[in-house]
Amino acid sequence: MSTIALIVNCVAALGMIAGAEKYAFGPAPAAYHRAILGDALSSDDGRVQIVFRAIYRAIASGLLAAALAVLLLAFLAHDMGTFGAKLATVAVGATVMPPAFLVTRGVARETGIGTPWKSAAAVLGLLVLGFLVSLL
Repeated sequence: MSTIALIVNCVAALGMIAGAEKYAFGPAPAAYHRAILGDALSSDDGRVQIVFRAIYRAIASGLLAAALAVLLLAFLAHDMGTFGAKLATVAVGATVMPPAFLVTRGVARETGIGTPWKSAAAVLGLLVLGFLVSLL
């Protein structure tokens, strides 16, 4: 794997880590979730926040695990240069980012509220770009 492909994959992994950080340490529910739920949160006695925090921690751990796997595989692919290692790098990210993109984009379309679908699309694009560059 070329150094450029390694850098692109590392940037993609950093994007996943940034998403994990937002879900792990950000407010629950997030601003866009509050906007979507609107008046449904007016009688919240804390249970909604507990549920959102639990869901966010699960999302964060999944994103972090995928990011660490992408980093590890990218460095292995860089050192080994095998097609399997290159493919594994993009495959790990491709298990996480397409659903993240499709779900958040769908919610944005249905509600008209801005969701982080562009971030998910950018990370997915970087993973694909990293794979394509690694083939050169």
